[in-house]
Amino acid sequence: MHSDLRPLLIAASGPARTIAAALIVLVHVDFLLRPGLETWWPGGLFFVPVFSLAVPLFLIFSGFFAEGSGESSSQTLWKTFSKKKIGRILVPFLIWNSLLIFTDRVLNKTGWSADLIFPLLTGRWQLYYLFVLMQLLALHYFLIVRTGRLNIRMLLIPAACSSFLFYLAADITLWTRGMEAIFFETHFNRLFFAWTFFFALGVWFRQDVGALAKLYAKPRVLFALTVLFYLAYYMEFRLEEYRFGCHPLGQILLAGFFFQVCGCLSILNLLCRWSATQRATKILKSLAALAPDSYGIYLVHTPILLCLYAFSLPLPIWIEVPAHWVMAFAIAFGLVRLVRSKGRPWFSKLLFGEKTTPGVVTGGSHEKLS
Repeated sequence: MHSDLRPLLIAASGPARTIAAALIVLVHVDFLLRPGLETWWPGGLFFVPVFSLAVPLFLIFSGFFAEGSGESSSQTLWKTFSKKKIGRILVPFLIWNSLLIFTDRVLNKTGWSADLIFPLLTGRWQLYYLFVLMQLLALHYFLIVRTGRLNIRMLLIPAACSSFLFYLAADITLWTRGMEAIFFETHFNRLFFAWTFFFALGVWFRQDVGALAKLYAKPRVLFALTVLFYLAYYMEFRLEEYRFGCHPLGQILLAGFFFQVCGCLSILNLLCRWSATQRATKILKSLAALAPDSYGIYLVHTPILLCLYAFSLPLPIWIEVPAHWVMAFAIAFGLVRLVRSKGRPWFSKLLFGEKTTPGVVTGGSHEKLS
């Protein structure tokens, strides 16, 4: 076994990003069309833990490909760093967040109020992730890139404690104060505390040559822990339903934190193993081919979903969720490809944070190790 498995993780990043983007689109279809977690497609409450892996997976790869990971501070200037991140994240965030809020207001025929200030600043729907990511990238720059001396291992324990304590506080609030815990998923999740550990794992995998080798060597242990915490997560969902008749918390549950860590590591382990063989080459290549579009799909799919939902398509109940999922994903994919192939480079830069020329795309997942 090779000691440096980071090239395998780079190869696995494309399929992982495509899978995560598809899961996020499906989550939002369920959110619009199904009233409660127990009615979500597929599998109802039993499948919901799988949905919770999408954001942590994105964060791990965001940390892995963060600017300056493994580089000295002299090689990365703040001006270059901030310019790249502002163009890649902040500008598309402002554009699509404003459009999403506008679409939501118009289609639902609701008025404008001071309540819109919070989502406008921190992100509506899935766009809160970009608000969190900007915080994590700033912390990464000042704590690791700029100093050039602080090893990520020194930050793994504080990062783990930050995320664990956030999930623990949410759990304690849930079981002591009931519905008040919902603020952990509607407001407090916009802060970096909950997500620090996942981002730090990605940075660690990039910096430490042997980190992935240790993970790669213990697939059975990871799988067993993933199954164990999956069942614990599911049981906590059931307890929520029994106690409150609904689910104030979904993503941020204490059992969910352990499952999300082990589940993400198991997925990375599996994808790295597949990347090293020829068995799943066609499937992985097909998924990787969509990876450069995953960020754009992530940005644009919610306004598309809201429009589809407003039309109230007459579909049988058993097919409405998968049909809306396929339509939303396909339309988002087509729109992203159209803008990137036919639009001006500056227009693509504004909307998706990337410079493109016909047939050439930058900002994909094929990045070299330093």
